[in-house]
Formats: sequence, structure tokens, C-alpha cells
Amino acid sequence: MPLGLHRDRIEELVRSKKYKDSEDFVKSAVEILLTWESKHPEECMQIMTTLRPFSPEQEAMMKQTMKPEEIKRQFGELEMDKDESEMLEQDKLAQRDDDHLKLRDNYQHSKKYIQSLKKITVPKNAKPGELHHVVIRGNGEGGFSDTLDLFANLRQRWPQMAFPPAALLGVVPVAVIEPAHVTLATAKLKPGAKVKVRVTTRRPPEPIGLKAAPQAITIELKNLPAGLSAPDRITVNAKKDFVEIELTATADAKPGKADVVAVAKSKYRGVEWVRESLPVTIEVVPE
Repeated sequence: MPLGLHRDRIEELVRSKKYKDSEDFVKSAVEILLTWESKHPEECMQIMTTLRPFSPEQEAMMKQTMKPEEIKRQFGELEMDKDESEMLEQDKLAQRDDDHLKLRDNYQHSKKYIQSLKKITVPKNAKPGELHHVVIRGNGEGGFSDTLDLFANLRQRWPQMAFPPAALLGVVPVAVIEPAHVTLATAKLKPGAKVKVRVTTRRPPEPIGLKAAPQAITIELKNLPAGLSAPDRITVNAKKDFVEIELTATADAKPGKADVVAVAKSKYRGVEWVRESLPVTIEVVPE
């Protein structure tokens, strides 16, 4: 049977004793492809179990793309896991009396370092809508350096994706958002009258993969015209994006107008923020 450009590779696999001969290899390949093209492609996994031993590259791919319980159900324990278990056991047996002290010190050092990475400071001149890619790189002794691989985190966040986008595997996307866009409606009223005005606090959509966690927003009005008053406590409910405020003019309020600003205060995922609306005209008109 002509094997073309793949002859050398197939012969190499035959010499490794994984296949009896080239015909055995071709038979296995055809069986897998025919099963894949059948009405039950999932049965390919059963055929794969007969192709042991797996190479280190194959086992590494399984660990990256499959959940541990699925690997165990389909293939049992991988050789890679057996080796790791043995190495851990050997490390335990080789520990000296003072090893636990070193481990404790290393643990405390690593814990402090990881805690220091929890906060990313955003420059004051950052603009909402900007997207930045943060790369977390570790440097060790002997010049060792490596970038944090987020494959497992991405699979946990999006389990339906067998292969998350390669561009995201080594970066943490950080989006700069505006916690709320605050606007205040204009209003006119006569002395002794009341009027309702709306303050809108439009929150942005949450980043993909994060659950919404809105907080209540407190509102304060600055620079009201003389003779006008607003409620002492103004709050936008966490589940709403606006609140209506009743303004009251005293009977002796003098006609006039002022540029009023709504100041909004709240927290976004534990971080306090303050935003102001653009100034709008609130006016007391003659009777």
C-alpha cells in the first residue's frame, strides 16, 4: 500500500512497537475516521483507548482540553499523572527536618507577592472604552522566566470552548469602563410650587463572563437656586438606573436660575467612585 510522504513517520511508529506493521497503522487510522464520520462520532474515544501508550504530547493535550473527571472516565490514570504522584512521594521521603521551615517561608513570600498582584492601578487619564492587555510574567532563579498561562481559567469561564482563542492564553484583558453615566434633567417651577426631576445613572454592561453586581448610588445636588430644596437623602436603587427627585420652592423664592450638577457616589466591585453630571439649568420663574 503506497504511504507517500508519511512512510518514514509510520515506520518510526511501527519501530516503537505501538503498531504491528504499517497495515496495522492504516487499519487503525481508517477505523477512527470511519467512526468519526458515522452517526456516533463519540465512539472515537473508545477506539483511542486502544492506542496506548500515549505520548507525553498527547497526554498534555488531553489535560489541557478535557476535564480531569472526563480523562479518568475515558482513559483512567495517565502516565504523566503517575509520574507526578511518584515525584511528590519521593519529595516527601527526601525532606529533611528543616524543610518545613523553608516551605513555610517560601509560602509566605509567595502569598504576599500574589496579594500584591491583586490590584491594578488605572491612570487618571485613562479613557472609558479602552482595552489593555496585562501580561503576568514570573522570574525565577537561574534566569528562568515564564508567562502565566490562562488556559485552565478560560476553560473554567467558558467550558463550552474546547480551545479558547490563542491570543488570550497569555494575557489578562483589562477594560476601562465608566461606572455610571450621570445626567440630570432641566426644570422650571414657580415660587411655592413643586416639580419632579429625573437623575439618570446608566451603568455599563458587565464584562463578558462576570456576573452583574450593581450597588446603590447616592445622589447630591450642587448649586441649587436660592429658595429651592431637595430631599436630604437621594438614592438610586441597585436594580434601577434612575431616580425621580421632588424639588420644592419656598413661597418667597425669587425668580432666578442656576447651573445645577448631580454628584453620584457608589462602589464598583469594592472600589469607590464619584461622577458628576454636566451642569443643567434649574430655574425659578415668576408667577
